[in-house]
Amino acid sequence: MLKFNKIEKLIIEERVCKKSMAKKIGTTEQWLRLLLNGDIANPGMAKIEAIADFFRVPLDYFFEREVEVREDMQAQYEKEQEIRRLKELMAEKERTIQILMKGRYD
Repeated sequence: MLKFNKIEKLIIEERVCKKSMAKKIGTTEQWLRLLLNGDIANPGMAKIEAIADFFRVPLDYFFEREVEVREDMQAQYEKEQEIRRLKELMAEKERTIQILMKGRYD
């Protein structure tokens, strides 16, 4: 069963703006609020996966289950997460460079 309070806890701990979070996970702030209030019983695995990716936590974090992850799978998961994080960082740096270059030639 999905633990909505764990999502809310992460939002508070990480000081996340719900509006920006909703946009990054591909939904609306209204939908996110409905989810957190427990008004959406089955949000779909794609949305839960997007939330897990947003906070960089495994899917199981949001459910009442404990599964021992195989070491090789855990290592692969961590590598994929790091690659995604580095790609996001590179994209942000590229945007910053573009802004600086535009200002330089204006």
